[in-house]
Amino acid sequence: MQVSSDEYEFRGGYEFEKIYEEELPEVRRGDVYACFDRGGESEWSEIPWRDSLVTGDGRVAGDVSASDDFYSVIQYGDVLEAVHREMGDQGVEPYGTVSLSGSAHRMEAPVYMSGDQARVEIGEGDRLNMGVKVSAGHSGHMGVHYNLGAERLVCRNGMTRFVSDLHLDQSHGERFQPGLAYEAVRGVLGSTDRVEERLERARKRELLNLDEARLLLHDIGVDRVAENSEADIMNALFEEVESRESPSLYEVYQAGTRVVDHYADSGSPGHFQETVRDNVARLLDVDGELPDSDELGRSVVENRLNYFVEEGEDAEPYFSAERETLRDLAERRGLA
Repeated sequence: MQVSSDEYEFRGGYEFEKIYEEELPEVRRGDVYACFDRGGESEWSEIPWRDSLVTGDGRVAGDVSASDDFYSVIQYGDVLEAVHREMGDQGVEPYGTVSLSGSAHRMEAPVYMSGDQARVEIGEGDRLNMGVKVSAGHSGHMGVHYNLGAERLVCRNGMTRFVSDLHLDQSHGERFQPGLAYEAVRGVLGSTDRVEERLERARKRELLNLDEARLLLHDIGVDRVAENSEADIMNALFEEVESRESPSLYEVYQAGTRVVDHYADSGSPGHFQETVRDNVARLLDVDGELPDSDELGRSVVENRLNYFVEEGEDAEPYFSAERETLRDLAERRGLA
């Protein structure tokens, strides 16, 4: 499996021992070692916890109770290996990236699949490679999560959680279950027709105009990750929306993911970007259903009108011309 990261390589448990046993001949099977920085010098030391997750640069996550009754540490490598194994068994080629939080207590890995059986085409030339978005962590409550994912090939946008019931997870209360990873891969591969049908319907559900789409993206928090929120959201909409008088939910969803994937502020934390991506996904999935675009547009206009009334002079607009935009939208929605 080709998994890469600009910053991190992760190893843990048996993998660590296997790789370094020649350098550490005294290592016994089952021991876990890491390279620690001791006053500016590197030193190999045994990890003092029975259950730990160790990264390639010597950080330790998952240093929790060693009792199986309380918590089971799940190695990130084991999770990705299970996903890779099932994809190989299904005859598709996996590719993707891995990212770790600064403390290594959280891992995110969108793993996509190349091959005809994993591909969906939405309109001419707009193709998606299906995949599995893997999340795992040791933050005290986060286990392992598998979500439907897809990569839009025309612009490398990452799509996740847009069919919410294609989701599996396990907690740390039990040992790692590779069968869930296998089931997730098979579930995604078996849902290509369903995904295509959902996205085709989203292309036919339209908002009032580009201004309403812009307001909606601000309202779900896309501006919070953008480096230049006003310009970036409008640029994304211009790139994705074919008709400014009838932007579809699918186009607005893609504009939101474009901001997260291509225009995000480099200083915004990865977990915050994932939260915004989940918000954007609600443009295509609310409680398992595709939302009604008229209800969605009307709701965001009405909510913003109420906000300006309640806050008065203290109200902070999303963008410089929002008040004028709202007046026009309210009139067209029959809310004026």
